[in-house]
Amino acid sequence: MEPYWAGILSLLLSVLLHLHGCCYADTWAAMPVHGTGKLQPEDGICAALVTPYGYSCEEHTVTTTDGYILSVYRIPHGVNGNSQSLGSPVFLQHGLCRAGYQWLENSPQESLGFVLADEGFDVWVGNTRGTRWSSGHIQLSVNDKAYWNWTVDELMSYDLQAMLGLVHSTTGQKSYYIGHSQGSLIALGALAQGTITELVASLVLFAPVAYLNQSKSFFAKAGADLYFEKLFSIAGITEFNPTSGIGADFMDFVCARSDSLCKAFWGPNCCMNMTRVPFYLQFDPQPTSTKNIMHFSQLIRTGTFQKYDYGTSGNMVEYLQPYPPTYELSSISTEISLFILHGGLDQLADANDVQRLIGDLKCKVKTTFVESYGHSDFIVGMHAYEDVYQDVVSFLKSSN
Repeated sequence: MEPYWAGILSLLLSVLLHLHGCCYADTWAAMPVHGTGKLQPEDGICAALVTPYGYSCEEHTVTTTDGYILSVYRIPHGVNGNSQSLGSPVFLQHGLCRAGYQWLENSPQESLGFVLADEGFDVWVGNTRGTRWSSGHIQLSVNDKAYWNWTVDELMSYDLQAMLGLVHSTTGQKSYYIGHSQGSLIALGALAQGTITELVASLVLFAPVAYLNQSKSFFAKAGADLYFEKLFSIAGITEFNPTSGIGADFMDFVCARSDSLCKAFWGPNCCMNMTRVPFYLQFDPQPTSTKNIMHFSQLIRTGTFQKYDYGTSGNMVEYLQPYPPTYELSSISTEISLFILHGGLDQLADANDVQRLIGDLKCKVKTTFVESYGHSDFIVGMHAYEDVYQDVVSFLKSSN
């Protein structure tokens, strides 16, 4: 069945590209979709990215109340730090189709995880369910369709609470929270529900997505408008993995026909070191659930920050009402402080959507707009330390 549906998707996408004629100025320069570096299957993030630079690194696991086994990595202090005197905990949460490695992919001077450790913080790095380092479950395997029955709703309700709870129980302190893209969305949703309010002090949100209907991302908008995700659902495909199976067929089809569209989901970035891309592709992209992709498509189509829409009858069963409940950003505690950073080139976290998000918040909000930045520049940009990380460190230290 998979080759058949891959063909259908390819045909639809071919028509779509022809009709839209969409391109972006900067390209992957015919970069292959999949990396072929030296990362070994048994390597954890500590061994692959942290200890080679001389930093201490701990690997922890925590089990969510719905049975998913998550990996959390800890860098307790800087390379010259004192393990007997640890700083305040900072929890870093990755974006969609990524994992905790995203905070550690560049040199220690350019990677936020290392920067924070060297600034005296106790750094914790989360990995949500379905990613390579959080693929366990007490009963299910990744080959079971039931394993992939989740969206960002479950990441908010279960994963964040479990990982932040681990940090709190270990350190006895609330965490500073830093999230990127999906990592910002799930924090905002969890705060709106009040599930992590007692576990976090203040938050830094890079390229935050909550409202998405102004997104200019070609893939995100086109996929949502044409209901691509329903084809995956009809085909019975519950895991969306861009590195294997139909997900890889989909990405290979696109990149074989348009170099620029290889990165059209996130949009252009000003400051990425393109010579590093083969190294990044050892880790990127990570799997997510097809249901999660469906949820993002719903958010784009509706322009509402809401729970997963099961349809009228399904919503009555799930929520006891015909429509999915919304996440009310105005309900976030006024005791919470947020620092929101977004970019003018970001095709996913559009500036208008971010301004709408900011307008709905009643808590204390500091903002920075970097006109030249795209979606990923905040994470792997070569000048991120000078452009934003110093301000992030100052914000966290002033929150003490």
